Amino acid sequence: IVVDSNSNDGTLEICKGFLSSNKNKYPTCLLSEKERLGKSHALNTALDKATGEIIATSDADSFWESNALVNAVVFFSNPCVGAVTGKETLSNVKKSIHTLSEGMYRKFYYTLRLGESKIFSTLIFQGELSLYRRNAFKKFEDKAGCSDDVGTIMNMIQNGYRCIFTPDAVFCDTAAISLSGRLALKSRRSEHLIAGVTKALRLKFAGKFEVPWRIVFFNFYLHVISPIILLFTGLVTIGAFIIHFSSIWFLLLLGLLLVFKKIRLALSLYLTSNMALLIGITRIVRGKRSTSWKKIDEMR
Repeated sequence: IVVDSNSNDGTLEICKGFLSSNKNKYPTCLLSEKERLGKSHALNTALDKATGEIIATSDADSFWESNALVNAVVFFSNPCVGAVTGKETLSNVKKSIHTLSEGMYRKFYYTLRLGESKIFSTLIFQGELSLYRRNAFKKFEDKAGCSDDVGTIMNMIQNGYRCIFTPDAVFCDTAAISLSGRLALKSRRSEHLIAGVTKALRLKFAGKFEVPWRIVFFNFYLHVISPIILLFTGLVTIGAFIIHFSSIWFLLLLGLLLVFKKIRLALSLYLTSNMALLIGITRIVRGKRSTSWKKIDEMR
């Protein structure tokens, strides 16, 4: 089922042309929305037409490995599993310092997700390759500021299902090349993550969330507390730099640290990720949550 959410770049016409000239054994349904109301709304439009026991979602710019679906769906043999998500690889990982740091981030990120899944459930999903047990949810989460993937699995976990990550279901995508592109992408995603982990913490305190405390609190620390700490330590560091600017030893130490590529990548990863989270926190506090994605041309 392909859904076009009132695009203005010729997507609908391209889809119609492709489907008419590429008849195959897979029945395909093309839906078009008259108003752009966001991805979650589009997914729910498609969900009304879906009849399968397992619902799989993807994005227009994502490419699955040929065995990804088989490797993911096998986990549904366990009736406790409500949803499964896969692992992203970056096709342009060597393009810039920002794509390299995103690759480093992914390695850290997926280690956490795998550990959380083995303990009980991960709190973070990726809609580019996610599978859901149809009778485990009514619709994709479509509240403003929430995401179709993280928001939906929060509801499923609350209902007692495990939602897990597998590194064997692989899909390919691109990362933002520039700093502006990276911040635009990650700050938009940050809103969803912050909303999700905050809801998980609230449900855990209310005794309505089976995920262990160590998973819930660490995710809240990583996405909410850590960027706030960075903000204050950053201000202190700037002050120290101004005070010691005349010190040749301070500048020499800073220069030596930046010589090493892995240190530069780690700094880029840490700073940009937390900057994006701070932007997300600011938007949530100001009530400026967005409902639809804005295309980042450098990723297309």
